[in-house]
Order: sequence, then C-alpha cells, then structure tokens
Amino acid sequence: MAARRAIQLDPKNAGGYGALAALLTANGKWAEAEDLFKQALTLDPNAPDVLSSYANMLTTLGRLKESLHIREKVRMLEPLVPNYVADVASSLRVNGQPAAAIPILEAIPGRSIALAGAYAAVGRYNDAADTLL
Repeated sequence: MAARRAIQLDPKNAGGYGALAALLTANGKWAEAEDLFKQALTLDPNAPDVLSSYANMLTTLGRLKESLHIREKVRMLEPLVPNYVADVASSLRVNGQPAAAIPILEAIPGRSIALAGAYAAVGRYNDAADTLL
C-alpha cells in the first residue's frame, strides 16, 4: 500500500515503482514486476536500488547475462558500496567466470564465503580454506 501511495503522490518517482516491483517479485508476479521495473528505470535509469532489485529478479529468473550487465552498471554508479561490488562478483561466478570474480572479492575487506567459493571454483582449495579461517 505504501508503494502504491508513493506512486499516487509522485508518479515521476522511480523509487515508488521500484519498491512495488520488488514486492511483486517477492510474490512471484514476474511479468508485472518487470513492467514496473522498466517504468521506474525510464524515470531514472541510474537508480541503484531499483537496478539492483531488477538484477535480483533477473537472476531468479535465470536471465544471468542481463543480470550481470545491470550489476556492472550499479557497480559503476556506486563503486564504494560493498554489497553492489559483491553482487557483481556473484553474477560473474554464476555466469561461469569465477576467476574474474576473485580480484573483485579480494578487494572487499574481511573474509568472505563468496571468495572461498570463487577460489574453490578455480581449484585454489588451499586459498579457499585459508579464507574461511
């Protein structure tokens, strides 16, 4: 109701459409959600939260290359947000590019299960184990 009200109050606010699209995604209403994501991105093609939520939906639907493309855009828009950076690495891994994910994950402070998984995917088992210690 809040997202619908936000749209009602300001039909040009991308965030309202993005929030409603995310809710519809959670309820499995993929086509309706995608229409709303596209509407939001028409209003603001550089809205990181909307782009990130849209990429999440695309990943869920198995549209991995599209998701990766969007996640890379979000990373360019917000290079200092660790979640957005990690999302690119995750998308690279599921797109069959674990080696490309490693330097991205290594640049994020702290130990990471995602980094261990990327190391293991390229056969660097000792590095994977050390990352988890």
